[in-house]
Amino acid sequence: MFLMGLTAASVAHADVSWPSPGLTLVTHPGTAMVIADLCASGVSVRATKYEERKQTPGGWAGNLGLAAAVNADFFDFPAATHVQGRARGAGADWPAGTQNIELSQGEVRQFWQFGPQIAGLVIPSTTSPSGAATDVVGAHNVIIQNGKSLAPNFDGDGVLFGAYRRTSIGVSKDHAKLYLFSSNNLMTGTDLANAVLAHAAEGGAPDVDFASNEDGGGSAQLYVAGQGQIITSGRLVANHLGVYATGKGDAPNCPSRAPIGYLDDADCESVRGWTQDPDVPTQSIGVLLAFDGIYPDPHARYTNGIADVDRPDVGKVVGSSNHGFEVPTPYGLFDGKDHPILGLGKDTANLRSALLVGTKTVNCKASPPPSLKRHIANPDTYAAWKLSAFDDELSLTDAALAAIPEAAEISGAPVLVQADDGTPDVWLVDGKTRRHVTSPASARAWHFDLSTVKKQPAATVQALTLGPPLRFRPMLAQGTGPAIWLLDARPEDKEVDAGTSADGGVIDPTPNDDGGCALATSKAPHGGSNGLWIFLAWSFLKRSRAR
Repeated sequence: MFLMGLTAASVAHADVSWPSPGLTLVTHPGTAMVIADLCASGVSVRATKYEERKQTPGGWAGNLGLAAAVNADFFDFPAATHVQGRARGAGADWPAGTQNIELSQGEVRQFWQFGPQIAGLVIPSTTSPSGAATDVVGAHNVIIQNGKSLAPNFDGDGVLFGAYRRTSIGVSKDHAKLYLFSSNNLMTGTDLANAVLAHAAEGGAPDVDFASNEDGGGSAQLYVAGQGQIITSGRLVANHLGVYATGKGDAPNCPSRAPIGYLDDADCESVRGWTQDPDVPTQSIGVLLAFDGIYPDPHARYTNGIADVDRPDVGKVVGSSNHGFEVPTPYGLFDGKDHPILGLGKDTANLRSALLVGTKTVNCKASPPPSLKRHIANPDTYAAWKLSAFDDELSLTDAALAAIPEAAEISGAPVLVQADDGTPDVWLVDGKTRRHVTSPASARAWHFDLSTVKKQPAATVQALTLGPPLRFRPMLAQGTGPAIWLLDARPEDKEVDAGTSADGGVIDPTPNDDGGCALATSKAPHGGSNGLWIFLAWSFLKRSRAR
């Protein structure tokens, strides 16, 4: 049996809606589940305080401004003076004698606890709740464990073998989703477990990892703000479990803390700032930059970076310094228009990425430095170099493109080599020449995978003609036709340039004596210097500071 009163065909047609920010509602005739995203802004869990007991879920939730609520554990009916388990609401334990904590003979009981980064089931109920837990309700029987129904091997309690109206509470494996289920239909424990798993899947949520049977019968009720008690009997119950869903503010029950950081600065060379995930404070994390809006804005465009540049100023604030980022400004923005920028720190647990503090705007024109244009031979070559239309391509007029001298086309995948004599330099093999890849930051900007660098005899590497160093990043161009071109350095261009400045000049990443940036007027060292492999952290010290 799947769901009593429902056919297999009807199960496949759930009504799915989103009644509040961070909440998903899945309904069938006689059954419903609220799926709460505990990492969504403004979502938090609340249980009943002792003085709030003996209300319907709707009455209790309405008084507190909650977005959804169900009835919780078994209680003495109709007095509602005590519950068959633990109870704590808004940080306050129910008084002594009102919580029946001890296990009855042959029965195993447990409880749900919620608090800062806490959302989960505790077994058995004789275990004390976490001191940080603010809200606790009892759980009568475990029906789902490690993502699987325990049917028919439940805990032996006969309450799971009869058919009753039911309520269930569950949580996902990552503890980021809370499931509140209730039914007007009569269900056995087996039916209940199957229904909980099915409703979660229909709502597009992760599998339910643990779920419990709560008080049922006349107590089974589910309230959703704006819709009332969609599962109801009108019974006044002792305690409840509900969720706020305001759409704004923190998400205290999320098991992962949100990244922190600042978007410090942006210009036509790069976007700069820092971000850290407090849950892994010494680990570098990813950063997502959003231009011209953010989802669901259809005009939004994105690029990714890694926040692994040394920022001693940040280290003084957060305890570790490998959290800076300097992401090349995408050439797809070089159109002479204003483009607002937002930054997001990417949570390592992939649960709650967060906006960085600060917004910036760039306005850049497509004005490439003197170059040779080299045709990208075919789509396979474009893909092999991992090139990006947004990140790497300028839009030029046909006349401007025609004025650039043409050189040999680019064909095939990039080949990176390193001499076996211990020198650190990495070279791109370009026909019969070797081109210096000037830093790990440049390799990243070129989308190179340094793990693919091949060791070759030093004599073989040195036998290749020394060509101009690679520019700091790829610069592609396209006119009105289908051809895509790489704008490459000329043979006489020996400078190590870091990109294109706002006025089209070539930026030398080597600092002047005064620590500033200058247009390239002298040769930058390259060859066997380890310093060429150091990220350009000096630029951060000058341009930005930790907040």
